[in-house]
Amino acid sequence: MCYMRALFDYDPTQDTLLPCQDIGLQFHHGDVLQIINVKDPNWWQAKHVGTDGPIGLVPSQELEERRKAYVHPEADYVHKISICGTRISKKKRKTMYKSKSNTDFDKADLIFYEEVTKMPPFQRRTLVLVGVQGVGRRTLKNRLINSDPTKFGTITPHTTRPPRVLEENGKGYWFIDREAFEEEVRNNNFLEHGEHNGNLYGTHLDSIRD
Repeated sequence: MCYMRALFDYDPTQDTLLPCQDIGLQFHHGDVLQIINVKDPNWWQAKHVGTDGPIGLVPSQELEERRKAYVHPEADYVHKISICGTRISKKKRKTMYKSKSNTDFDKADLIFYEEVTKMPPFQRRTLVLVGVQGVGRRTLKNRLINSDPTKFGTITPHTTRPPRVLEENGKGYWFIDREAFEEEVRNNNFLEHGEHNGNLYGTHLDSIRD
């Protein structure tokens, strides 16, 4: 079971591939769906998050990829007028999506769902400063903390890099080994994480809740 945010609109009454329109689940771009079952490669069982609505079928990522790559039968022929004014029809090749044969389609960035994580609400407000390297996030953070230490604070990130001279665990960073870090990632205990120079860094949920 997982959670997906839909990146397209879906109306089961307009889907000719759906086995039965009555069991289709309608959704809109931005809706979060709880995916119950993904055993069928074409149809997932899902329900809307936060409602008591029914479980229905939604198209899988793979099915939507195939749908976008499919050439409709009405477009099987390309028509053009010759110099003499006669109509010439040329049959167009029709192919379903195949990762090895359709290289142009492989390069397309087709994302119909994005996985999201369901988290309990934080006990205090969280402010996230986002920007490219060198834009001044650290300076702004320090100004906020110095302006009102009772209102603003900061988190202590986790890392797998070895501590440097005079560094203490819990002051600046929490130092853990890579195996423990990856286990916490698998358990969805990091708000965000990444790798830099071969070392893992991340913001643990406990550092925000505490």
